[in-house]
Amino acid sequence: MKRNLQKTILSIACLLCSIGVYAHDFEVDGIYYKKNNETVKVTYRGSSSGSYDNEYTGSIVIPDSVTYQGVTYSVTGISDYAFYNCTGLTQVTISNSVTSIGGYAFYKCTGLTEITIPNSVTGIGGGAFQGCTGLTQVTISNSVTSIGGSAFERCSGLTEITIPNSVTKIGGSAFRDCTGLTEVTIPNSVTEIGNYAFNGCTGLTTANFNAENCPPASHLFEGCSNLTTLNIGELVKIIPHYAFYNCTGLTVVTIPNSVAEIGIQSFYGCTGLTVVTIPNSVTSIGDGAFSGCTKLNSITIPEGINKIKDATFQGCTDLKTVTIPNNVQLIGNEAFSGCTGLTILNYNAVNISTMGTNVFVNCNNLATLTIGESVRKLPDYVFRDCKSLTTLNYNAENCTSGWTGFSSSIKTLNIGELVKTIDDPFSECTGLTTVNYNAENCTSMGTWPPFDDCRNLKTVNIGESVKLIPNIAFRDCTGLTQVTIGNSVTSIGEEAFYNCTGLKEVIIPNSVTSIGEEAFRDCTGLTQVTIGNSVSSIGRYAFYKCTGLTEITIPNSVTGIGGGAFSGCTGLTQVTIGNSVTSIGSGAFSGCTGLTEVTIPNSIKEIGNWAFNGCTGLTTVNFNAENCTTKGSLPNTVFEGCSNLTTLNIGESVKTIPAYAFSECTGLKEVIIPNSVTEISYDAFRNCSGLTSITIPNSVTEIGGGAFDGCI
Repeated sequence: MKRNLQKTILSIACLLCSIGVYAHDFEVDGIYYKKNNETVKVTYRGSSSGSYDNEYTGSIVIPDSVTYQGVTYSVTGISDYAFYNCTGLTQVTISNSVTSIGGYAFYKCTGLTEITIPNSVTGIGGGAFQGCTGLTQVTISNSVTSIGGSAFERCSGLTEITIPNSVTKIGGSAFRDCTGLTEVTIPNSVTEIGNYAFNGCTGLTTANFNAENCPPASHLFEGCSNLTTLNIGELVKIIPHYAFYNCTGLTVVTIPNSVAEIGIQSFYGCTGLTVVTIPNSVTSIGDGAFSGCTKLNSITIPEGINKIKDATFQGCTDLKTVTIPNNVQLIGNEAFSGCTGLTILNYNAVNISTMGTNVFVNCNNLATLTIGESVRKLPDYVFRDCKSLTTLNYNAENCTSGWTGFSSSIKTLNIGELVKTIDDPFSECTGLTTVNYNAENCTSMGTWPPFDDCRNLKTVNIGESVKLIPNIAFRDCTGLTQVTIGNSVTSIGEEAFYNCTGLKEVIIPNSVTSIGEEAFRDCTGLTQVTIGNSVSSIGRYAFYKCTGLTEITIPNSVTGIGGGAFSGCTGLTQVTIGNSVTSIGSGAFSGCTGLTEVTIPNSIKEIGNWAFNGCTGLTTVNFNAENCTTKGSLPNTVFEGCSNLTTLNIGESVKTIPAYAFSECTGLKEVIIPNSVTEISYDAFRNCSGLTSITIPNSVTEIGGGAFDGCI
């Protein structure tokens, strides 16, 4: 029994193999049909689409219905591969009963020249007319909602296509390599479009793109090299990724206000593009969006952009002017690299948190850079290799930075009036020669000199609006030879011109009220200083070791001379101390070996230790201080080591000879103390070993301990 069953099954299988399994159920008038209950679809002859070559040739009319063996069937579709590779097919008439055209239905029907898709059809299958190179005219009815992927790919003879407003979906590569197509309109009904939809349509000259909610597709019009007119509709929200990649014929592109996003490499390699208008509605520009647009000569980045991504404008060699808006927080790798034509950059990014590598590399012609008022941070070395950068306009209000490494080619730096903080950004600008400083209320210069190693800086112009020259502003600018200080400056900060050894002359205007500590310290080339008549204080070591100074006049406005203010000024031969000075700090003039005469005015109330210590050239002291005491508790003499002091004139208004005032003045021989003096403090003339005569008037009521100790 089991053996008989096996024989039966084998017999049935052999019978099926002998008769074949066919795609069609019947044939009427040379057209093959496949049944589906009471309807049929047109299909191919045999078991597969390649069973017979050119089973359809010439002209074919697909009827509304067909009768077979007494039964009438409605014709509702054209099956997948129905006319596959029927190169002899020249004409097809499709009836209004057909609702669908299957995938690859007319694939490589190269003899087909025109086709009308009736109003009944809602979908055109993928590859339906792919490779129909002879097809010159296609009419798509308003009922079609979907055009499948590769539906008309490589229909190179097709010169015109109208996509109706009913279409919502265009599949990938739908019209790819339709090289004869000259114009296309993507209607606003389209909500989905596949990759490469019009890729390689090299004959296309005009594209009207108005898809409202089209998601990013890739390579939409890639390689459409003759596309010259692009109309982007007011409904478009997204420019898809790679949309116009290598569309070399595009020259002008206007992006409407509806667009919010420009996709990745969307205009990459558009070498003919000269002008792009990007509206403020755009909030995102993808990586490499305009990379390789070699003729693009200007670009305005919208205010809404907060990220300029990798290679966005890479290789835009004709780009001359770029403005980076204040909302930008990130600039990607090589964003502007190779923009060799860039000459003007307006940089106004508020707070760049991330800066990629080589952002401005090879921007060899960038000549003018403006750092805007909103900038809060400059990344390290951001403009370091811009070798033609000669002018920098810096107007960042409160900017912090590390080693920004501005190019060594910068010659002129204009610091704007809004600047309040400068944090070390100009170090290593070795080519800098001129600084025009107009910061009205800059209070901070960071922890390191902002012009460190700017050894060729020669001229600094402090503008008329400036109120403060900050601490360490121009410290160590050894090549600085000329400084002009504006008439609004009220304060010169600590170490402002420290070690500016090339500086020869400084005129401090009448507006200045204070000179900070070490402001001109070690300015060894300084030969002339004019101190304005509003200065009230000269800070500690303000002119320390200014060995080239020969004379100094301290105006009547000054009330205090800081400790060490002129210490080590060995070339100083003449000092005039104004009548308003009440305090001379410790060591104020110590080591001024060239000084021969000094007058201590009657306004002086306090003299610090060692005030004139080591002034070995001093021969004459005119001491007129009415009520003077020595400052400090250490037993150090005001004129210690003034071994050549021979003449001491004590004025008629003096009431007190301070402690240690003239101790160790071994050259003194005779001292006459006037009738005004009531006290000779302790150790006042201690160790004046050359003193032979002293006249003490009856007015003196107190002589301190050791006042003449050692006057042998």
